[in-house]
This record gives sequence, C-alpha cells and structure tokens, in this order.
Amino acid sequence: MIRSSLTDPWPEAPEPRRTGRPAPFRRIVRAVSGRPAQP
Repeated sequence: MIRSSLTDPWPEAPEPRRTGRPAPFRRIVRAVSGRPAQP
C-alpha cells in the first residue's frame, strides 16, 4: 500500500489523467454546461 501511496498520491489521479482533465474540472463543467462530461 505504501508503493501505491507514493505512485498515486491522489485516488482519482490515474482516471482524470486518461482524459487529460482533472476530476473536479469535469464535475464543474458538467454542472455549468448541464451536460455529461465528454470522455
């Protein structure tokens, strides 16, 4: 688990990295635009 903590300090880091945009950003855009964030 220590290795995971060092490699992945944030639990949602690997996911947003795939799309290229941070998780909180997608949530904000979804709320503002009113549409589901495009992957």
